[in-house]
Amino acid sequence: MTVTLRELLARTVFYKVPNHGSHTSVDVRSLEGMTRPDLVVAMTADRDFARTLGLDMPAASLAEGLREKTQGRLLVPQPDPFTDRAPGISSSDSKFLERTHVTALYVDLIIP
Repeated sequence: MTVTLRELLARTVFYKVPNHGSHTSVDVRSLEGMTRPDLVVAMTADRDFARTLGLDMPAASLAEGLREKTQGRLLVPQPDPFTDRAPGISSSDSKFLERTHVTALYVDLIIP
């Protein structure tokens, strides 16, 4: 049985944003193909380090789009680069919140 890229994208339950979260690091067409209602995205760019290099990353527009697409299931394992809140999540998805544990050192997510 042959599986197409479109089928694989539609099955995606966890997506780690590549590189450093720049606006060019994510292929929008691929994101549009990720259609599961329980999609979780992790953005691990280190904003403070990027700024030492004169870069403004992760891109706020990318994070906002991902937060909207995932209904808040955006994992940021450092202080939230857009609100300066502690590491964490701000989702209204109670099942997702039950499966996610955030500490200052790591984010633990159980994918059923």
